Amino acid sequence: MLFNSRVPLESARRFAGRILQSATDDRSFIIQAFREALSRDPADHELEASIAFLDQQRAETQKQYGKRGESLPVASPTPLTMSDVDSTACTHYCLILFNLLEFCYIP
Repeated sequence: MLFNSRVPLESARRFAGRILQSATDDRSFIIQAFREALSRDPADHELEASIAFLDQQRAETQKQYGKRGESLPVASPTPLTMSDVDSTACTHYCLILFNLLEFCYIP
């Protein structure tokens, strides 16, 4: 599966970093990521689910941060004003987009 490979994770880090350079909030980040990865805007329910996913990822990452002594898969580059937890949530979101059938398969 793509999900567990280092190559897609590194690609997600760089993709998130590129989007974060111009995104001003979660909503603009999600819309830009959808447009670049899937060539469309997210539907309203996808936008809501995506915002909920980012919030959940932040909470989970914050809870786990530092427990294992591992470095986080932060976006590359991460804006100076953004925390590692926020950056990691964005990276995980991009990795999810890369694993959508819509991204992987063109009919």
